[in-house]
Amino acid sequence: MLYHVTAHKPDSVSSAIRANFTSASDINLIVRMTDEFSTNIDSNPTVRKSLRLITDVPIYGRIACIHAFRPEHRDTDLIFVSTERGSVIVLSFDQQTQRLVPEATGDFNDPSSRLADPGQIGLVDPQNRMIGLHIHQGNFKIIPMFHSQISLSSWNLLVNSSQSIKGKGVARPPHPTLAVLHMDSKESRYVTQYEVVIKEKALVLKSAATKVENGSSLLIPVPLAAGGVLVVGEQSIALHSPSLQKPIMLSIKATLIKCFNQVDVGFRYLLGDYEGQLYILAIIFANGTARELKMTPVGQTVQASSLTYLTDGYLFVASHFGDSELYLIVPEDANTGNVLTLCKTFSNLAPISDFCVVDIEKQGQAQIVACSGAQRDGSIRIIRNGIGVEEIGQLDDMEELTGVWALKPYSAARHDNVLVLSFIGETRLQKLDGDSMAEMDMLGNFKTAERTLWCQNLSSDMVVQITSQSITILTIEGWTTVAEWCFDLGASVTHASVYQNMILVSLGGGMIHLFEFNDRELVMKRSIQIQVEVSCLHICKMEELNVCLCAVGCWEDNSVRLLKIPDLSEIQKEILPGDTIPRSILLVEFDNLPYLLVSLGDGQLFNFRIGKSLKLADRKKITLATQPITLRTFQSHGRTHVFAASDRPTVIFVKSGQLLYSNVNVREISHVSPFNSHMAEGALAFASDGALKIGTIETVQKLHIKTIKLGETPRRIAYHDVSHTFGVLTVFSRNLPNGDLADISCLRLLDGQGYEVLDSIELQPFEIASSLITIRFTDDDTLYYTVGTGFAFPHEDEPVRGRILVFKVNDMRLLQLVHEYDIRGSAYSFVSVHGRLVAGVNSNVMVLRWNSDTSLLELQSMNHGHVLALSLAVRGDFILVADLIKSITLLQFDLATDSLKELAYDADSNWMTAAELIDDDTFLGADSSMNIFALSKQGDQVSEEERQRLRPKGWFHTGELINRFRKGSLTLHATDETLALPAIPEILYCTVHGAIGVVARIPSDETAKILSTLQEALKSVVQGVGGLIHSDWRRYRTERRSIKSAGIIDGDLIESFLELDRSMQDHVFTQVATQVAGSTPVTLETLTKMVEDLTRIH
Repeated sequence: MLYHVTAHKPDSVSSAIRANFTSASDINLIVRMTDEFSTNIDSNPTVRKSLRLITDVPIYGRIACIHAFRPEHRDTDLIFVSTERGSVIVLSFDQQTQRLVPEATGDFNDPSSRLADPGQIGLVDPQNRMIGLHIHQGNFKIIPMFHSQISLSSWNLLVNSSQSIKGKGVARPPHPTLAVLHMDSKESRYVTQYEVVIKEKALVLKSAATKVENGSSLLIPVPLAAGGVLVVGEQSIALHSPSLQKPIMLSIKATLIKCFNQVDVGFRYLLGDYEGQLYILAIIFANGTARELKMTPVGQTVQASSLTYLTDGYLFVASHFGDSELYLIVPEDANTGNVLTLCKTFSNLAPISDFCVVDIEKQGQAQIVACSGAQRDGSIRIIRNGIGVEEIGQLDDMEELTGVWALKPYSAARHDNVLVLSFIGETRLQKLDGDSMAEMDMLGNFKTAERTLWCQNLSSDMVVQITSQSITILTIEGWTTVAEWCFDLGASVTHASVYQNMILVSLGGGMIHLFEFNDRELVMKRSIQIQVEVSCLHICKMEELNVCLCAVGCWEDNSVRLLKIPDLSEIQKEILPGDTIPRSILLVEFDNLPYLLVSLGDGQLFNFRIGKSLKLADRKKITLATQPITLRTFQSHGRTHVFAASDRPTVIFVKSGQLLYSNVNVREISHVSPFNSHMAEGALAFASDGALKIGTIETVQKLHIKTIKLGETPRRIAYHDVSHTFGVLTVFSRNLPNGDLADISCLRLLDGQGYEVLDSIELQPFEIASSLITIRFTDDDTLYYTVGTGFAFPHEDEPVRGRILVFKVNDMRLLQLVHEYDIRGSAYSFVSVHGRLVAGVNSNVMVLRWNSDTSLLELQSMNHGHVLALSLAVRGDFILVADLIKSITLLQFDLATDSLKELAYDADSNWMTAAELIDDDTFLGADSSMNIFALSKQGDQVSEEERQRLRPKGWFHTGELINRFRKGSLTLHATDETLALPAIPEILYCTVHGAIGVVARIPSDETAKILSTLQEALKSVVQGVGGLIHSDWRRYRTERRSIKSAGIIDGDLIESFLELDRSMQDHVFTQVATQVAGSTPVTLETLTKMVEDLTRIH
């Protein structure tokens, strides 16, 4: 059985809308992706506006349309959502629960009808009287809105099925008016306006078809004062209105306007074209009548798929081909001429056309290097799991370091300037002087001959130093003693923690003392003795609970105790399972969510939620390392995170209410401290490899993405591990001498570290490069870049000739053409088998051998019978062919004869996009209907005919159009530990909308049964928004058939188990336990650990 999970959600934004959704005063941005989420702009005009994520809600479907509308007697907007399969939801927002509430749902899917040719169109009448949907060819569905009542009862209007519909609701009483852009058989375009008479369920012709520019592609409704529609073409814009005797025309420079948005409530519109140019279109009035159109360039943005004007000059530019952006439109700068200020960028990987998986540092940590974006927004994206650290300084000879703390020069200072370094028998202080560190020697009464257990700034420019024998309060200036508490001879402080002016220490025998420093006096406020030795402790105020707490870990009974400050009364005692003691404990609030974290000596971490009753709840366990972990809080971009220092350093953070763990790309860290210096804001000081290092960390998130801008479309990529370079095939447009616009392909050589361009080779006009591989041929030790091309001439339906180009990287790290081989067609895909080049060329699969004497490619054999060999994959001698129409064929390479033999094929017809081999017997395919499916050989069949057919093994709808499969994983390479995971990651994939997915193999039948049962139990608990059903969403569908998902587990659903509260987890576990009977009993703890382990495969 296979396991499918999303490592990175699709982040292409197809459209966005402005709404007062979460409250009447909030201005919300609702963004439509594969998932829908809303963000909020602070409505206080004195505060700089910013976007804040409120909710991110998965939808069991692909969203086709999203609109905001406000019925009568409502203070807030409702959101109308329709999916590509015809499901419709109306959503409101509950301010108390901070959740989306479905007000109405419906299903308008009609399997007997053909979907509309231009795709689904949805619109809302500007006066909120009706919603219109064009889902199926020939039918326009009307959903009337009566007052505040929300109902999705509807009726159909028949429209000419030959019309290519593009509709907009036009503001005009007394009835809603529908403007339709359509095209006749001669490709002439017209605009027709209809009135929708809701009571009579009729469509009445309002104005006869008016011929418009043949390049017209966009309709813009105009408010009541003009009461018409703007028709936007490639060379003109026209205002059509019944109040005008003839349309008002504006000629424009030839372009393709892709999107628009009205500015406030006036007669100004923002327009975005295909090159990312932003314009303002204004309707000029005279004596209350529209007289003129005027369009003014505003500036350059990313290629926009949608424009959303928010408020006070803020504009959100959504994009499919580049990062979405938030701009502020400002008065023109006299020096630069700019009127756009970029405020924020939202990363978008779409569309990903190709990627490779490489381990450049050879540390067992792979990363994806992907071809992302298109045209001027094209880029290379480096994607990896884990947080990078950029080192900016280092102090050597720190082998025996036992602790590190940072101090400020005075209590109110913004920056730290001193590091306190504790060793087994001494303490040293290092001071930041300019950009370098120097050891301090004039330290007054600071105890340098002892090991420091804790050191921290206090108020009034004081510092507390805690050693095994004393607590000392010193002035920062001169290090003079202000107050001191010395413990009796024979007593020894074992652990310490400080919060503001409260100091907590433990001594032998289970003694715990609470001190308070006030008015230059150090006073013991409370002492208790527990019956076991203290192994760790921490004191902190939990702001959300408005209480100061102390957490204590203990030796003998492996317990954790939660105590209340100041009386040290015990609130709760929790016994941890196992025989490993707590070694570090931490009270922390993540986004106002109180947690208790406890790490053990064997690298395990327990986390508890602290409820309003101050009771510990929702205990969960995860293994982060193999050695003891030290926990420390730090701030990153205004949010609290926890650094878990160990042999496998990890950063712990919260996203969407769930604790997440991201490994740090440093081998081992024993101690860490925030060190927010003037040299580097938000830096950390950490002990690693016998040195103290200072560095800054990347933004804390699950996957980290670095962008290398290209300014052109990247199509294929390969890594050359000898020269440490990447070869990237790109495409850009150029005007030829005869005036034609041609796509020019180019092979660019990029440095493998800095990604700067080292060399470029342009191909011929109309020659499209479609495949790239690095290959080491038989009897030749040189590693070559090999490029496959095809000539796409405008007068030809498909390429009839192309080339295979062989390049080597010379000692100067430049590309050198070694050989070119002419082919009849286009080389769509390459693989290497036993030093041979196997190429998919149109309908053939060719085997070419390299003659090392002549440096020429020689055709050895050819496999026929395909329609178009779109993609090839290889494992050993096996070659998998993904055909454009004929699904998957399995070939075997015969080394003795240099030929290919067909072993088996898929009898079904599938329009393929990618294929890969999981092992010698199991194969994975992706089709154009956004499904994946698994096939297997039938070698055990007696019949030759049966053995030649691949047997279906699994079906699953991903909802994403997959461009490429690659063998590999984003996590650490296979070790004994990774091989013990419930699922072994085998394949990564990338999609048109920017998603990255993982397909893993479940090696154990027992594990597969548990996960299958858990999946079924979760379907009844994790409800889809608006009643959308998980089974329907994941159902395998093509134009010809529909099959229930099977053989592939939905990891996104499985991992949602961790987001459930404890009572709901108990409910789900009960269902699982009653249905699963195996050799190993399933407990809630083992089930939780299994799911947590699955999160580690991505």
